[in-house]
Amino acid sequence: CYPASLMHFVLQETLGQDVLTNYKIAAVGQRNKDNNICDTTASLRFENGVQAMLHSSDTYGMHHAFEVTGTNGALRFVTNPWLPVAGDNILEIRAHKGPAERITITDPHDAFHHQIRMVESTLARGAKQAERPAPRWQDSLDIMRLLTRWQAAVETGHE
Repeated sequence: CYPASLMHFVLQETLGQDVLTNYKIAAVGQRNKDNNICDTTASLRFENGVQAMLHSSDTYGMHHAFEVTGTNGALRFVTNPWLPVAGDNILEIRAHKGPAERITITDPHDAFHHQIRMVESTLARGAKQAERPAPRWQDSLDIMRLLTRWQAAVETGHE
């Protein structure tokens, strides 16, 4: 769910809140000895022509990659976007022609510290859900629908 959630956030910021309402998906995957889908890749095409590829693997260890490529260049997470550490977390922005610019975000706390603080502040405000960038209830439902469609596409070979 981590790659799907981050993709959803990026696409919402650029294409609007309802980005996961109209898209096509194709996927492949394989099962492990317990019959669980363990390695899978999905290709998504949105109504405006934007395409996304998601890959997840439980077989090959804790590797990470997330890159957004557009007409002018790319944004790449050098460090793990799903598990920011206390200390330096690094992004790279590069134009298609030219050197990459590194952006280092230094924080004394890791992701879990920030998650706990976000929950505490949400509860202290009396709110029923966190604000963005945390997923909201509808975001979580949209992401679960995507994951369900992804699973169905793997199981049937088509959507």
